[in-house]
Amino acid sequence: METQSPTQLSSKLVAIKYMEQDLSFIKQLLEAPIYKQNIPNLFEKLTDYLALITKHTKRAVSYRNDVELFKDSLENFPEEDNDSIDEYYFGRYRHFMEEYAKINTQFSEFKSEVFTFLSGVIEKK
Repeated sequence: METQSPTQLSSKLVAIKYMEQDLSFIKQLLEAPIYKQNIPNLFEKLTDYLALITKHTKRAVSYRNDVELFKDSLENFPEEDNDSIDEYYFGRYRHFMEEYAKINTQFSEFKSEVFTFLSGVIEKK
């Protein structure tokens, strides 16, 4: 069984921040004037990818905010209420780990798709 610790959640927060930086960089690439001429549907494809960047960014920010609120809420639990904190903590912890796995998988697939697309349409000088 997986060890459940606040440190693991903190490492997920760091990974989400890196993901947000990657999304920002990919957005800059998509908006840069670096593309070959006469690529069919280039504008539409770039627009679609930019919309997906917005979606992935919102999801990452929402996840990060939820985990930070969760970590803060743990500090406010009364120490004598151990059964409640254990039930609450482990349920939320599992939820956040599952959600991170989904976010990370979907982002990795998106990033791979975008980079494959970009490698074929960027003007080589």
